[in-house]
Amino acid sequence: MDKPSLRLKHLNLRKSLSAETHQVFSALIFNYLLSDLETYDHIGVYISMAHEVDTRKIIDWCFERNKNVYVPKVLKDGMIFVKIQSLNECTLNRMGILEPISNQASDRIELMIVPMLAYNERRHRLGYGKAYYDRYLYAHTCVKVGICYRANFEQELIESSTDVQLDKIITENGVI
Repeated sequence: MDKPSLRLKHLNLRKSLSAETHQVFSALIFNYLLSDLETYDHIGVYISMAHEVDTRKIIDWCFERNKNVYVPKVLKDGMIFVKIQSLNECTLNRMGILEPISNQASDRIELMIVPMLAYNERRHRLGYGKAYYDRYLYAHTCVKVGICYRANFEQELIESSTDVQLDKIITENGVI
């Protein structure tokens, strides 16, 4: 199956989860992620949208412990990460995605929490198709942790030479 077909399959699979299941799975993933969050002080994390693993609890936990939080912003020439101290420093972009108002990029990220639609046994991810994260992760050194639902495992996912392998993937069932 080609990547566009896999994206559609896994988007639909995520959408089929009830709101309650989504929240329970997100909480389990957060608990498995805690040891990584406790280890690092500079954490890159996406602001979740509907049907993604919920990252608001992760972000709030980091703020409460004075961790440095960096969230993505898409620009014409790629993606940057901007340090924020509150989600109030963000606004919806033209695609309806919450992102920082500031364009002041930072490269201090030690731990990057990466969104994904699907993954394979070699810890490669299927993203949304724009390769923003692959390009960013290729150019920056940090621990790369993907978070995803177990149901989004995809044996048919074949990575390309430009795909970046993650250090680990966390699902509601544990760490891969």
